[in-house]
Amino acid sequence: MRFTSDDIPESQQNLWMIDERLTFHTFIASDKRLGALENVIDSDSDLRGDVLIFDENIVFADEDPSEHPIN
Repeated sequence: MRFTSDDIPESQQNLWMIDERLTFHTFIASDKRLGALENVIDSDSDLRGDVLIFDENIVFADEDPSEHPIN
């Protein structure tokens, strides 16, 4: 928690145990404030994602994104 894939070497990442596809990511963050991820997304939000996984420019959400805008 509160780390990113930039903080933890690939040899210590074990997300493949959850799903093999998680091995092929460009960026992962856990419990980080969206506004603190300025090198990845443009946001000043204080919201935190449990797990954020970036590979392609696609967003999946359980709710309507307009109800919780990132910016």
